[in-house]
Amino acid sequence: MSQASLPVEIWIRILCNLPCNTLLGLKQVSKTFYHLIETDPRVQYALQLDMAGCEDVGSSGKPIQDRLNYLKSIETSFKTGSLLTKAWIPINGGTRAYELQGGVYAQERHCEDGNSQKSGINVCRLPSLLHPGASWSLPDFEYWLTDFTLNPHDDLLVTVEKSRSSFDRPWIILRFLSLTDGYRHQQSYGPVRIQSDHCDSRQHFIIHIMGDFVGLLTLKWHFFIVNWKTGTFHTRSDHDPKDPIHDFFFLDNTRFVLVRGQREPPEFEIYSFHHSGDDRSQPTLLAVYHLPRTVEPVQNITCRIDPPSFLPRSPGGGSQTKFGHLPFYPRLEDRAIVVCIDVNMHGSSMSYTLVTRASSLFKVRNGVKSEARGSNGEEIPVVEGKLWMKETFFIHGGLANNYSCHVYGSRFLLLHSTQLDENEASPGGNDTRIYDYALTIADVNPVMVAWVRSRLASRGDPVLAPPFDEDEIRQRMQQDQYRVINSNPVKTRCCVEEGWTGELSIALTTLSLPRESVVGMIDGERVLTIRKDADWRERGRTGALHIHTHELNRTPTIG
Repeated sequence: MSQASLPVEIWIRILCNLPCNTLLGLKQVSKTFYHLIETDPRVQYALQLDMAGCEDVGSSGKPIQDRLNYLKSIETSFKTGSLLTKAWIPINGGTRAYELQGGVYAQERHCEDGNSQKSGINVCRLPSLLHPGASWSLPDFEYWLTDFTLNPHDDLLVTVEKSRSSFDRPWIILRFLSLTDGYRHQQSYGPVRIQSDHCDSRQHFIIHIMGDFVGLLTLKWHFFIVNWKTGTFHTRSDHDPKDPIHDFFFLDNTRFVLVRGQREPPEFEIYSFHHSGDDRSQPTLLAVYHLPRTVEPVQNITCRIDPPSFLPRSPGGGSQTKFGHLPFYPRLEDRAIVVCIDVNMHGSSMSYTLVTRASSLFKVRNGVKSEARGSNGEEIPVVEGKLWMKETFFIHGGLANNYSCHVYGSRFLLLHSTQLDENEASPGGNDTRIYDYALTIADVNPVMVAWVRSRLASRGDPVLAPPFDEDEIRQRMQQDQYRVINSNPVKTRCCVEEGWTGELSIALTTLSLPRESVVGMIDGERVLTIRKDADWRERGRTGALHIHTHELNRTPTIG
């Protein structure tokens, strides 16, 4: 088929559906293709989306050129690390609960009247390309806030409350509130109450939102998924001390993953659930993935994956609220999954970190063995480690220094760039590494990895001999802003019983941010860091949340 055999408009539609590698190759085929790819905003937008691992929401109403400009501005800032400190928010370092979702930061606050049985939430809509920013305080709740999460796209705030019934049996209450005013959400079914004989003050909660669904895991208690608009339970299970659930996360609005840490080897269980379920419905087990087998018992497994608060693929793109959203969103398959495995090694804890892309868990694999794992004895595919370990990055070492590894799409944030690099030598033979003062963006997007490799290939690798002083360290950090790291094979040693060879590469971009940053968070437009004040201890552990973003000049306040 010749290029002249179809109208230009048809060729543009075809080009918009091709992957970025194919588009880049077609630029070399003819001047016509080169011109279309370089000049048509629709093709450019499709190319930039694929390179960023994103997809268009489809209902934003923004012109293509505006969407393209938004995407280029954001991607350039993250790719080059050129994020400027544009705003800051005062915080109380003793705050137990805070959340960043959809460009909105919320933090717990203590009641002004000193009532220890009540708490409230301060909300800050961060300045962005679409909004100058705003802040407000929700009214004090008539109960003690145990945990919360939010979905600004639906104006939704989900709070967790622990209480007791009239029969003195412990229970928890999930309330579905408006993020705007703190009162019951107009679309909410109402509070959801769950009772149990196993709730205590040390109970830990893991809570995620996926569109109309809220999942809650209470360790040593229950796991359930409930539709917050209808009150319908789509899965519900009690704690099994012999086979506990260590963590869970959503893959999309029909699939979720349970993490079973005490099995040999530990496992990911992938389930599907139906939107038309009722209180008696149970999810369907689709597949099981083996994690690295350990010699000693697993203490805990935690997973970090960006929980998409709304689904670009849903009809109409979801409800519209005053918060709005960017016109594009990370593809579900391209999200990073960061898994930290803590092993009890002779009374002390030893950690391993496994990183993979969500696409590995979406795959339908051929040639895998099956076992009778279904609820009625059905044969379920069991993917052994050797069949998928090459799609992972796996090393000895954890992410404890990062407090809570924050993930958005294919990117996640590290407080120390050496945390995922076993090969970095300690300068001068001591324990202080040359990157210890850096905040680093890690990215599993193959396009970003290829981009960094091309930059590294175009220059020599600077070598700096010890001993180092702080100025030399910062100079080296600036010279080595980009790196690509690969995991070495973890052989049968220490806590890993079987060899595990990961081949997933990770691109690192080091940011030039002050060393006093103690926590980092990331979302679609910005990086946030918490820094201590000089009189952190004397003033009740106060600090500031600093917002690092691209060309914005608005400064919000909170409280």
